Amino acid sequence: MTLATLALLASLAIADTTQPALPPPRPEDPGRQVITRAEIEAAGLYRLPDLYRLMDGARTFAVDGFTWRADFGHGDPFGAEAWTLLVDGERVEFGLFGEQNLSLVPVAITQVDSVEVWTEPRLVAGTLAHGGVIHIHTAQASQGTAARGGVAIGNEIGDPGPFRYVPELFSRNVDKFGADYDALVSHSGAQSRIQARFKLLRFYATDFASFERNREALGANPALRLFAPALRVEADALGGRHALNVLGGGANDLWFFQPFGREIPVRRVWGQVGLHGRVPVSPHMKFGYRVAAAENQLSEWEGAALRLDPDWTTRTLRAGIDLNHRIESQIAGLGVEVQHTTANQAEGFTLGTLTGHVARTTSRYRYGAEGALAITDDAQAVSLVLHGRRTWDGWTVSARAARTQQLPEQAERFGFWLRRGYRQFARDIGRLLRRNGFEQREAPVTSMQYRASLDATGQLVPGLVLDAGFSVRRADDAYAERQGRAPDPGPGLSYIAEPTFLDAAGKSTTATGRLAIRGTHGRWRGRLFYDGLRVLGGNLDREWEAVPRHRAGATVTLMPDPGFTLGGTLVYRSASRWLAYEPLGFGNDFLYDGELPAAWLLDASLEKWLWQRRLRMSLLFRNLLNHEERYHPIGAALDLRFYLRVELNL
Repeated sequence: MTLATLALLASLAIADTTQPALPPPRPEDPGRQVITRAEIEAAGLYRLPDLYRLMDGARTFAVDGFTWRADFGHGDPFGAEAWTLLVDGERVEFGLFGEQNLSLVPVAITQVDSVEVWTEPRLVAGTLAHGGVIHIHTAQASQGTAARGGVAIGNEIGDPGPFRYVPELFSRNVDKFGADYDALVSHSGAQSRIQARFKLLRFYATDFASFERNREALGANPALRLFAPALRVEADALGGRHALNVLGGGANDLWFFQPFGREIPVRRVWGQVGLHGRVPVSPHMKFGYRVAAAENQLSEWEGAALRLDPDWTTRTLRAGIDLNHRIESQIAGLGVEVQHTTANQAEGFTLGTLTGHVARTTSRYRYGAEGALAITDDAQAVSLVLHGRRTWDGWTVSARAARTQQLPEQAERFGFWLRRGYRQFARDIGRLLRRNGFEQREAPVTSMQYRASLDATGQLVPGLVLDAGFSVRRADDAYAERQGRAPDPGPGLSYIAEPTFLDAAGKSTTATGRLAIRGTHGRWRGRLFYDGLRVLGGNLDREWEAVPRHRAGATVTLMPDPGFTLGGTLVYRSASRWLAYEPLGFGNDFLYDGELPAAWLLDASLEKWLWQRRLRMSLLFRNLLNHEERYHPIGAALDLRFYLRVELNL
């Protein structure tokens, strides 16, 4: 590690003039955030969930520092993640009981070309995304063949140390993060494009707050491994474009299962095949189609000491078509999609969705509406989104109003599957839930949300751009899973000691605001930002206490020469309280506390391009101030840490 770091620092003195200066900031559609490849590299992101650090308004939590959950201020804080995930236009179906784990997605951070983020409802890929969209675009090759690969390693101060895994070594400086590997090979021809990629991740749960708890569950030192390959094939035919996406992976995972209140050692396997495309049927009309099949499996981590024997498999088949008509400035479209999901030990379901949209665009205005009707055997849900936008003198202002209904089949929480007959996730868990006062409340048939937002972006002076937004949301009958818990009197935190309530009907009204100023001056690029959250009412105070109210910070990037980049980020995150965990007073010789303190988090990165931008070396320091960076009461404290990455592009 020391030699590699010295080699990197020495290479920074070598000039590389193959890269132009940083481009000026460009105005974007209000309410739509685009994270570019240049911003990702300048921020020194290490793994895919690090993208949350660049997303406006995102609040996150993690127990282990590997699996991250994100909330954008919607009705169910840190509950089912309502946003929809897309990779290269394909909806990803890797969610498990309402959880979307970006670490599982077979895309490495070095393979991302850009990310689009919408935090308001919108129609996309045949569905109405109730909680917004995160759309990851992977790197596309220009004409010919290209390949890239990388390796990354890192370490953290103050932890028990991964030296526990290699007792034959006396040095404490053994990699805690990684080594991680990723590779991408692509070929682009006149009528077709193909891309193959994979990533291999290793994670060692060595934090003092959770190490003994996880070692007790595994009967060994906790080490997670994940392998995720993918294949993408595009072809131009019949006047349109068609894309085949194959995604998959497998991992040994310490999965934090909220109704159980702790990590569970599981083996996860997931896979998805999807085909979508669009072809013209007339000069003004295009026909689109999409079909996909996905499977998620959860089974026992072989050899684990905590023998819960989970056995869970879901299979989803989805097919949809749409017609889009455009004449000059007017656009209209209709679509239909059918999804069938089955699960072992539980009754499956069929969900049908009808969608429609209209819009009109002029030189200064754009306005329209999007709607969806979701239908199951016993319920229907109607959603409507109205939007408008006006542009003048370099400024753009947009407004959106939405009334969205969501069926339980569109959330698939743990309580939903219990009602479908899945009464025992695993024998031991089911017995503990019953012993400690498990209670399941009847959930409403649908949940309802009303939202209104106003966003604006424009150029204050040349090179300086303002981006601002305000949103109000009211949620009725939100699916808020509540559980109270207390520590096991034994050495580990193993079970729930208070009643657990699943699918409690929640109500809340919240307001969120954001403000960002970004600009360039010579070889400097910077950004100041703030986003705030205020709870105006409802009965979900206990859940909203866990979400930090304020987040502010600044980022600065300097290019001393075109091939050398220095970056820095300072972020303030306000305190929060997890009321369900306040009774905790002991556990694994570590004092847990339901209150998470405010923190100032300082990151710094160095990046150097060599060999005509074929070789990139980067060094990233996280939490340089070494403040208490903790995102969950029983979770890991992320101390000062650093990462080294080497990437080769051919």
